[in-house]
Amino acid sequence: MEIKYLQSMQQNPVLWGDESRGITLERIKELEQKLNNGKEFPKAFREYLFLGGDYNHLGFDSHGIGYDYKNMTTTKGEDFIALKEYYEKKMPKYKVSLNRPYIILDSYDGLSFMFIYLDEGDDPRVYNFGVDPDYRDDNGEIIYPIPEKTFSELINRLVDYALRGLQPW
Repeated sequence: MEIKYLQSMQQNPVLWGDESRGITLERIKELEQKLNNGKEFPKAFREYLFLGGDYNHLGFDSHGIGYDYKNMTTTKGEDFIALKEYYEKKMPKYKVSLNRPYIILDSYDGLSFMFIYLDEGDDPRVYNFGVDPDYRDDNGEIIYPIPEKTFSELINRLVDYALRGLQPW
């Protein structure tokens, strides 16, 4: 796969002493079938999966559900499916929902998550979603953008932080 957006991730496969592990294009297509009705994911997200979708050290807690830490087995992307299912079960309790295609990047305490819409072009904006009222922004907004303008900008910042020995969050 040609890498256009995440060159810093491609050039730095080892962060914090651990090497990132990507998933195959075949597996990416399977995930697109399950999570995006067969439509391709945004290019920047496809690059992320290809370079580190099985494991990376950028600080995302996408392995929080469906990951076997005891045996350190990989999920080959099943964690993205498990996270979406987990939150979609919680949303009705708080009378919130998402009506566009999305994928969860990071989970906070099971009450908030970071995500991208899958219909916003090749390098989408990243948002937080406060399922629980305590995890919403200062104005009470359920969905609010993170400071970085695009997914690749976020990934590049996280790679830069890791290279400088800084924690991601």
